[in-house]
Amino acid sequence: MKKITAISILFAFSKIVFGQKDSVVIHQVIVDYFEAISANDLGKQKELTTADYLLLENGAIWNQDTIEIKTNQLKGLSIQRINKIAFIRTYVQDNIAWVAYYNTADMSKDGKQRTISWLESAVLIKRGKNWLIQQLHSTKLPPKS
Repeated sequence: MKKITAISILFAFSKIVFGQKDSVVIHQVIVDYFEAISANDLGKQKELTTADYLLLENGAIWNQDTIEIKTNQLKGLSIQRINKIAFIRTYVQDNIAWVAYYNTADMSKDGKQRTISWLESAVLIKRGKNWLIQQLHSTKLPPKS
């Protein structure tokens, strides 16, 4: 009986440790995705998402084609974007992860600065050794007064 209990404790502990390691990797995927947006790097964005990736952006549904069009519209514009991501909760179950976070972007274009904030959630799946974003839901928050 003691052997079964020890094995159960070891299994539970390993799930916690590996879950924490996965959370670190998952958070980095989210951060890298938004850095790719800042760099207008469509290739990196695609590398971090699944082929059937969906972005639910303030009531609009964007797929990879939509994202490519939006990214190409920004080419040649001198926009600076600095992202700040504050993770709220991350839940990992086997090869699926759900993440909630605040996303804030400090942006400047033509000397004009503004800050935009969103409340977002993402669903990631693990393919092989890589975590990929399958869906991202973004709700723009009102400006802070």
